[in-house]
Amino acid sequence: MNKHEIASRAMRQHILSTTLEIVGNEGLAALTATKLGKKAGISKGALYHHFDNLDAVKYAAVDELISMFLAVAEPANFEDFESYLAVTGDTLYLTMQCEPYAMKAMYSFTTQALFDVQFRAAIQRFSQHGLTEYTERLTIFIGVKFLNIR
Repeated sequence: MNKHEIASRAMRQHILSTTLEIVGNEGLAALTATKLGKKAGISKGALYHHFDNLDAVKYAAVDELISMFLAVAEPANFEDFESYLAVTGDTLYLTMQCEPYAMKAMYSFTTQALFDVQFRAAIQRFSQHGLTEYTERLTIFIGVKFLNIR
């Protein structure tokens, strides 16, 4: 990856973080290109260089938020499922504590899912991904426990 690609990714991340702050603190209706540009310290042109339109920013932001909430620990680092869940829960709690706007933004996006198909699909991916992740982790721990019993 070259310097330009790194800078572009960093700017996209900055835009998404700023979007989540606005949505989390003021609600989805408060998000405008003007407000986002001003708060992020960029021009509308720079915003639209990285995203096709404001809806694209919103959809990318909900995906970013989902990634934040679905950050799970590597099960190989734990002896049992209970300790894995405890650390995963603590990590989620710490994320919410350090970035309180994140949970408020999730509520805004979830509410928007009632009216917007793309938000609904993102929330469904969130639910499905979470179930899949924990099912896989549980399977790993059950398999290890079963193998240790024999």
